[in-house]
Amino acid sequence: MYKQKVEVGSNDINALYELRVSSLFKIMQDVIMHHTEVLNIGVKVTNEENVAWVILRMHVEIKKTPKYQQELTFFTYPNETRGFLYPRQIQVYDEKGDLNINISSLWTLINKKDRKPVTNSRIENSIKGENHENELPLPGKVKIEEAPLIYERKIQYSDVDLNGHLNNTKYIEIFENIHNTEFYKTHKIKSIDLNYLKEIKEGQTIKISANMHDNEEFVRFDVDDELCFIALIKY
Repeated sequence: MYKQKVEVGSNDINALYELRVSSLFKIMQDVIMHHTEVLNIGVKVTNEENVAWVILRMHVEIKKTPKYQQELTFFTYPNETRGFLYPRQIQVYDEKGDLNINISSLWTLINKKDRKPVTNSRIENSIKGENHENELPLPGKVKIEEAPLIYERKIQYSDVDLNGHLNNTKYIEIFENIHNTEFYKTHKIKSIDLNYLKEIKEGQTIKISANMHDNEEFVRFDVDDELCFIALIKY
């Protein structure tokens, strides 16, 4: 298990002094990257093997929203590898030791050239699956549905990561912006289920669609009439 302390900074919060979900994902991504370097399966190794880590699914439960200047402790560890699927757990505790956020995720390795999932014995042998208290089941599929178009957004230079596609944290930032501060004053996110279905590249234009049912919101991203991403947010 890997542990890292993080203080919620001014760039991480919204106008309510609460940690934005997109900021949570950015911090979480950095923590996971640090852990891959510790395990010797980070950027240097993936470049040598001509593979890249990509996320497939994620389930997030927010029990308590962290605030400005809170010190948080992120714990993360891999579960047992399942073929070309790499499960990973993330738990976020506050200064009192209370579990604020619990996350399960599913990752894979893709070949950088043909972008298809691969297995890699060098990397697999460096990963020792663990199980600990409070971990969640692996994330499942989000049910696909139709939804009205909210807005369109072209993917630009600053949206793209080291893998040459839209960074997974940017998906969260984009769907966060469907709503404004007034909405988030009365709608606190309790859980999120994410399915990343197809890479989105620089220069492509996303159609962002959403549908609200009571306290549940379905979001989908389409590019050229092809479904690329779906999410279910519960408030």
